[in-house]
Amino acid sequence: MISKDFEVSRAAPYYWDTLLAKEYTTTQIYELMVARNFNRYTYNGNGSGCLTWTTALVQLLEDEDVLPPGSVAAFQAKVAQARADPIYWVPDEPGAHFY
Repeated sequence: MISKDFEVSRAAPYYWDTLLAKEYTTTQIYELMVARNFNRYTYNGNGSGCLTWTTALVQLLEDEDVLPPGSVAAFQAKVAQARADPIYWVPDEPGAHFY
């Protein structure tokens, strides 16, 4: 999520973006994340916690109709594309545990 008026670096080999399905403020997203314990998680130590957390957030926002239907599938397709590139290491899942 980018709250500034700029795009991801053109040097980024892979990135995923989508439009919001409905108006939602940064404060509303923050409050939703805290209510769903997105601020309470631990990593498994294998370097994959960020991807687990981000995938869960995309799922939550799709479930809440903030992101359009199919967002999780599109995000996972982008992850698979990056994972298939031998230049980059994309860890296996799951990597974080919410509590």
